[in-house]
Amino acid sequence: MAEVKAIQTVWGPTGTQVKLCLWHALRQINKHILARPKAKPEAPKASPQQIATTAGDNESSEDDMEQGDGEKDGQFDPEEVPSYLQQFFRNPVVTAFLNTVKSAAKDKPLCTRQLAEKVLQMCRRHFLRHPFIPEVKYTSLLDGNRIPESRFQVTGNLIHEFSVMEMFKLCKDAQNPWLFRYLWANWYRRDSPRYQERWGLVSISDCPWIPRARTTMRVEAHWWDIKRNYLYQLYHPRLDLLVFVITTAFIPSRIERWEQACDVRDIPRWYVDFLREWKRVYMVGKSNLQETILRGRIYGADPKKWICACPYFQE
Repeated sequence: MAEVKAIQTVWGPTGTQVKLCLWHALRQINKHILARPKAKPEAPKASPQQIATTAGDNESSEDDMEQGDGEKDGQFDPEEVPSYLQQFFRNPVVTAFLNTVKSAAKDKPLCTRQLAEKVLQMCRRHFLRHPFIPEVKYTSLLDGNRIPESRFQVTGNLIHEFSVMEMFKLCKDAQNPWLFRYLWANWYRRDSPRYQERWGLVSISDCPWIPRARTTMRVEAHWWDIKRNYLYQLYHPRLDLLVFVITTAFIPSRIERWEQACDVRDIPRWYVDFLREWKRVYMVGKSNLQETILRGRIYGADPKKWICACPYFQE
């Protein structure tokens, strides 16, 4: 969050839309939900004189109270959630599930590895949803496969609503309310009077266009290139030397690479893999032409806007 605040301080709250790196966000989620809780250090035993002194004191301080998962922290109150989710969180079934008292086993991770894989896949799909990309309604077959039936447009609020409900269903099926409370408080929560925005830092659904990169990812890649390729012999260089290196060495090299790419003298690193995958998928579609045409009509691939409702497009 320090990097996010620094970016907002330099460019202002309306100067840019700060988006966290997707890879780092998913890594942090995986690290937290699979980590074992740290055991609290035991309090030192009191002497007989201290016991006698505090024997008549029946008041308990906040430091002595156990810090649980915040069952009564109010983050699911109607005034703290968006209007389109108020009815959902008022549901007695949802309220009873979220207020489940945690069991006494506190040495176990938040979820299993199998459930963590499903959570990460779902989070990745939720964070990459955008109103420009249509949603597809599928029909389930008896053999377990699905075929696309129709597509429909969605808004940013609908994307957030669908994502919250889908994640809640996954946690409820696993009987794990604490997992949903963690994901809501740190990744799915909207801005409210008492709590800060979390969903807007990882989701691209509120962007006016589909971004090609994340804010923090670009900043980290920028400084990684400078430190590894230009300042590898300098540790904590002076500011004037840093500016000199950027203006005389780093920027000219970026301009040269851009001109080479425009003249097709240099291709991106991902181009060869992309071309190989394109040819492979083309041969698969050619072998089953009728199904490919049907899926193409439903997914609505647009080469001009470069969008498609195919579930693999967001990947």
